[in-house]
Amino acid sequence: QGFDRTSRADLIGDPFEGMSRDQLMGNYQGATRQELQGDPFSMEQAQPYLDVYQGAQDSAVNEVQRQTELANMQNRASAARSGAFGGSRLGIQEALTSSEGARNQGDIRSRAAQQGLEFASSQNERDRAARFGAENLLRSQFDQDRASRFGAEDMMRGQYEQDRAARFGAEDASRSGFETEEASRLRATEA
Repeated sequence: QGFDRTSRADLIGDPFEGMSRDQLMGNYQGATRQELQGDPFSMEQAQPYLDVYQGAQDSAVNEVQRQTELANMQNRASAARSGAFGGSRLGIQEALTSSEGARNQGDIRSRAAQQGLEFASSQNERDRAARFGAENLLRSQFDQDRASRFGAEDMMRGQYEQDRAARFGAEDASRSGFETEEASRLRATEA
């Protein structure tokens, strides 16, 4: 009765194939520069914000118009009481009052436009920062996933190596036991 050796294929086992390079590396493409930066800031992007800020000032502009008309009516009434209605002095006074009202309306609209542009610009920057933040989060998650894949691959490879070493160890122990028995039998037959 001879030693029944384990075949080389049984000792080595199926070759460890592991994951492919593509599986290990993953398929993260990331955002393009254009996607991260977004479109350049433009009046087209700002217009909705400008409309909101301008619309919010409509009541103030209407109030200035009402005050201007009221002041011009008071100027006419005052001129009529003094008997100078329709004179050049009244015309100058009405022109000055109307000019002051137009300047006030322009100031209101100008401030609204400035505030709208500032808000639109800062919103554009916040949106851009959010895109970069999301990209960084996705990239970080991808890197963690990839590290996990490599860790799992290393663990599986290590387990494969341990299993193969155990098979070789079992074969060595079996052979050693067989050789010990054969040596004992030989000594027994010689004695």
